[in-house]
Amino acid sequence: MNRNAPTLGLTHEALGGLFSVTQGEEDINDDQDATARWVWDAAVPFAEWLCDNKEIIQNKRVIELGSGTGLVGLAAAKLGAKVTLTDLPTELPLLQYNADQHKDIPVNVCPCSWGNKEHISKLGTFDIILVSDCLYGRDSDVVSLLLLETMRLLSTPSTRILFAYCYRENLLCDLSFFEQASDVFDAKSHKLPPSQIEGGDECEIWMLEYSLKKT
Repeated sequence: MNRNAPTLGLTHEALGGLFSVTQGEEDINDDQDATARWVWDAAVPFAEWLCDNKEIIQNKRVIELGSGTGLVGLAAAKLGAKVTLTDLPTELPLLQYNADQHKDIPVNVCPCSWGNKEHISKLGTFDIILVSDCLYGRDSDVVSLLLLETMRLLSTPSTRILFAYCYRENLLCDLSFFEQASDVFDAKSHKLPPSQIEGGDECEIWMLEYSLKKT
């Protein structure tokens, strides 16, 4: 993560070279949360994993929850997925801006407040759900329940949820999410290359692959 860079991305031959998005908080008020305005630690390793495993998402209906800048979802669209990018209504301007900068990539940009039944029902269900850096400790119990319910409602028995997570100092705060997810979903894990976080330390990145438990 680099808060000083106006753009951030990755280079991969599957994306045709350098692939980047705009980030920043120039239009954020003092009382607003700027979380969605940055490319977070798991995003680049996750996008690289998708590039190396693009057959999983090609020609699939894919939704990204908590898209933020849209780096992961836009990369998935570039790889051949039919992508819907989502975030809170207040965060859609930057997301739409980044989508517009990649005019060769058709994507939908839609509001999805986690737990909002109206938003979720309009979206439908998907083959693949992408989630990257969507847990970060704050209000974790409330957020985890809403995110978990949203994931469940967007899923069918054949849906694969690819959930990238950076093991920061907030792991204990986020533990309730993983405990509750284990009651709803079956899971297997993939370890991704670590990401260098602010201060020079490395952050361990895991990608959990969830699917609804069979009844």
